[in-house]
Amino acid sequence: MAKKAKRPIAVFHEDQYRVVGKFILKCKAIAQDFNTNVAVLPSPSPTTANFLIDVGKLENAETNAEAKIVGAAAARDLIYQQVVSDLHQWLGFVQGLADKLNNATAAINLIQLAGFEVKGVGSRAKPILKAKLNTNNGVVSLIAKAADKRAAYNWQYSTDLGTTWVNMPPTLQAKTTISGLTMSDKLAFRVQSIVKDGANDWSDAVTLG
Repeated sequence: MAKKAKRPIAVFHEDQYRVVGKFILKCKAIAQDFNTNVAVLPSPSPTTANFLIDVGKLENAETNAEAKIVGAAAARDLIYQQVVSDLHQWLGFVQGLADKLNNATAAINLIQLAGFEVKGVGSRAKPILKAKLNTNNGVVSLIAKAADKRAAYNWQYSTDLGTTWVNMPPTLQAKTTISGLTMSDKLAFRVQSIVKDGANDWSDAVTLG
């Protein structure tokens, strides 16, 4: 008797986002994926608007905690758990949609469109971006995975964990540098490749590391 195909399971690796700044960036990326793919991810609970309100509260609470305001760390931790709870609700929502599909490939695709990972499969394929700081001269080097032999690249940075983005000069190579930034744990970077068929989606945001 043939073995039954394993049911694809949507997962969120919370342990990979223990740094609050990186967790916030990931949450914003997932919310963007939900908004981009609303046709196949209709009416989640909480709504993306309410989810982003909670993420905004967490961002403000983290700022207060960094300022060492009395009681701020405990308040931040409570809001963090609320956002984690929101994500678990979305995981359940996505899993329910995936379970209704008639084949594993379609289910995996749906889960990855939602910005989550699939147990045993790995994360979705998007351009890999690395950001490194040269401590000798304060220059940040950005290196992306090449999209094609002939491609152009748009670059952006954010000083508020992805709430607003600032354009950098485009390049014809999959790398660039930036200087003059005030170093903080709220810095984030992303890249967009332009190939023959048009512009790809912006990569997930990354922080220095």
